[in-house]
Amino acid sequence: MLNIETDSSLWAAYCNSKNSEPLGKLFKRHHDMLYALAYRITGNASDADEVIQIVSEIVLEAEKESLADVRKAVPWLKGVIVNSANKYIQKEMRLRERHKRASDTGRFNKISSDEIDCHYDESLADKIKEVLGELPMRFALPIELHYLKGMSWKQVACEMDKSEDAVRKQAQRGLIKLKAIMEKRGVTPAELMVSGILGS
Repeated sequence: MLNIETDSSLWAAYCNSKNSEPLGKLFKRHHDMLYALAYRITGNASDADEVIQIVSEIVLEAEKESLADVRKAVPWLKGVIVNSANKYIQKEMRLRERHKRASDTGRFNKISSDEIDCHYDESLADKIKEVLGELPMRFALPIELHYLKGMSWKQVACEMDKSEDAVRKQAQRGLIKLKAIMEKRGVTPAELMVSGILGS
């Protein structure tokens, strides 16, 4: 007799054990639907991916006793997606507005290609600039401020109103995303060894 894993059984299995595998199966089963919902709210593929990641972390960090009270996992997850996506957009808008105000007041200017020291390809600086513009602001801003504008991590943390550890982690995740996007666009690993940014 086949053992069919329902959404309810996977959720219960996750809530009643230390194993995260059932949760992974549940997310994989409904990934397209959850992603489409996040994308519809954010309007951006990278932002939608980030919302899915945020929701995964919310569930993994939540007390399992409280999760056990959830009667229908998928509708609950959809609600968390909606709330997280809306909060994410609000945070992005605040960061973009803060960045704009800082640029307008001359605290730091927009990235110029000559600020990016590229040893392999003169067009690489433009490619990095372009991809940075596509990344969520929470990842792009710490990369720009620290690696391109020369701010210390303490200054970046103050600018973004976050802890130094948080902005370092965001920059690290941003660099991973930056590399992945550029590799998809045909930039070789050797070309990605950019002085002061990807080579650090």
